[in-house]
Amino acid sequence: MKIPFLVAHRGAPNLSIENTIQSFIIAFEQNADFIEGDFWLTKDEEIVCIHDENTYRLTHKKFNLKVTESNLHELKKIDFIEKKFQQKLLIPTLEEIFDIIPHGKGLFLEIKDDRKKFLDVLLSKIIRSDFSLNNLRIISYFPEILKYCKEILPQVKTYWIFDSLFIRDYCRNKIVFMRFLNTIKSINCNGLVMHSESNINSNFVQRLHECNLEICVYGANDYLTVKKLVNIGVDYITTDNLMLCREVLNEEINQLQLN
Repeated sequence: MKIPFLVAHRGAPNLSIENTIQSFIIAFEQNADFIEGDFWLTKDEEIVCIHDENTYRLTHKKFNLKVTESNLHELKKIDFIEKKFQQKLLIPTLEEIFDIIPHGKGLFLEIKDDRKKFLDVLLSKIIRSDFSLNNLRIISYFPEILKYCKEILPQVKTYWIFDSLFIRDYCRNKIVFMRFLNTIKSINCNGLVMHSESNINSNFVQRLHECNLEICVYGANDYLTVKKLVNIGVDYITTDNLMLCREVLNEEINQLQLN
């Protein structure tokens, strides 16, 4: 049985404000292999971690700053307390996140920003950082961003986020799958990120592995879904519920040992 890596989706969003240092620390305390965060480039060319293009949802409509049109100090001075967690919102920079990642653990960096300038700034920050590129995974919906990433950071693994809306039964057809595969190869990425509701089965995973491609599945937050993903051999499971995933993994490992 292949043991998948567990990826903490936005940290521990059920216990802390998503995409914050506190959320990521909790995730590592729960033994996450990787954390996953969403990143944008600010007006003054700092890379910050926030899911949406603005602060509207995260602050419950109290502040509406567009990230790419705001300077870092403007985002840092947002005065908002999340009552659910009794936690002040502090939007972290990439450097601040690098600093709290334990040795041997990693980061799934989702690029939300579709500008190539993001990657130019990322490269300069990586050069100045001690963070190991072996522990970095870059994911994005934007094929051109992933292609450019491979040009300037060829040693970093990249993954195309391929939404579940595009995966249907017809993808089991060999011709359709080969066209799909050619698209992946044209991006020059290392694998796919797909939703757990996609048409994923052991045959699909095996075909990807035969092409030296990895698969990460997100939205795995219930027992049956996690168990299925473990059994079909996916490489990474992205979840909001790390404790549940560890429980399922331990059950499967124990069952193997009994057999």
